[in-house]
Amino acid sequence: GDFERVELELNDLEDRRQVRITPVEAGWARSRLRFGLELNSDFSDDHQFTVSALHVLSWLNPWGAELRTLARVGSQRLLAVEWWQPLAPGSAWYLAPLLRYNASSLDVYEQGQRTLRVGYDFATASLTFGRQLSAWGDVQFGVERRVGDARSLVVADGSRMTDAFAESVGYA
Repeated sequence: GDFERVELELNDLEDRRQVRITPVEAGWARSRLRFGLELNSDFSDDHQFTVSALHVLSWLNPWGAELRTLARVGSQRLLAVEWWQPLAPGSAWYLAPLLRYNASSLDVYEQGQRTLRVGYDFATASLTFGRQLSAWGDVQFGVERRVGDARSLVVADGSRMTDAFAESVGYA
């Protein structure tokens, strides 16, 4: 997807053949934009939507670095920026620092009844060291620091967020 075409030139010399391969970069290769729409419903009272946009700037240096920016609005709100840097030209090894902000809400049920809606938001900074495994995916090791907050948005019976729930989402 990075090249529009690859030109090939053959020259026969006296005792050998010379081959010149010239890839022609595609006009869209350095900057790509993708959009997505996610719709969820339980066909009762829970309906959610999210619109996403992903922008990728490629080949920002001779080693093939990329800047990836993801934004989501709707039931989930997210803004993430990642710098993906190979450790050498053509290397399968890479480093990927990331900054992300995420906010959303979720419902808490007791005995089939919604008792609480909790809003949460958190910010994340991470550094990942990884290796691409061809078409199989990749292996990553990293460190992450996350800070966040949770708050009660809607309380069905006037109670407040329970300690057990706070512990389950990591805010106790």
